[in-house]
Amino acid sequence: MAGQRTEDEARAESSTKRLQGLGFEINTAGLERGLESERIAVRAESAFLLGYRRDANATDALHQSLKDPEARVRVEAALALARLDDTAAAMPVLVKELQGQFFADAPLRAARALAVLGDPSGYPRVKEALKSELPSNRQEAVAVLPTFLPFQGKTVGSTTIDVVGALIEASHDAESLIRRDALLKLAKLNDPRVREVLQTALKDPDKDVRELARGMAR
Repeated sequence: MAGQRTEDEARAESSTKRLQGLGFEINTAGLERGLESERIAVRAESAFLLGYRRDANATDALHQSLKDPEARVRVEAALALARLDDTAAAMPVLVKELQGQFFADAPLRAARALAVLGDPSGYPRVKEALKSELPSNRQEAVAVLPTFLPFQGKTVGSTTIDVVGALIEASHDAESLIRRDALLKLAKLNDPRVREVLQTALKDPDKDVRELARGMAR
């Protein structure tokens, strides 16, 4: 939709405000300082912004961040380097991180990063996360799924990519927040299956989900 911000644009805005609020300047020197922060989130968001800004002056610092003790930071640094056309350094890191443990590592972030770069090989891990016992893993999977829309219908191993089907599955999750997140993602898609999901959601036991479905049905 014209005028609608992309996910990266929205994230860049929120990350910029957050880092500025912590005293980090949004330039090469300031974000490189962020890469050395004790806070994992600051290091990760600094790496993201360096890649988003296509800051070629930060290449050496990003290479160092590929060795960060936290998977989340390593993934963001790898994606940033890929956006700076250093896929030779980035892709092996992302492929390796894809095999990490849910929650403890960052396999879904790696799956999303690979998809952004044109590689849908992480889709099976996203599907796996949708069946996790931990709601946080399922919620993250729902957030990542739309990244795979350009690959709808393609096959990865023995898994056919069906983003709409996976979101419909999530719309029946035991957790109301995940059902709501799935509906919000489905609302942006033009697929005839969505109408049936809305009819079911109108009878959802959670008031917020019902109200969302009513708004989508108008």
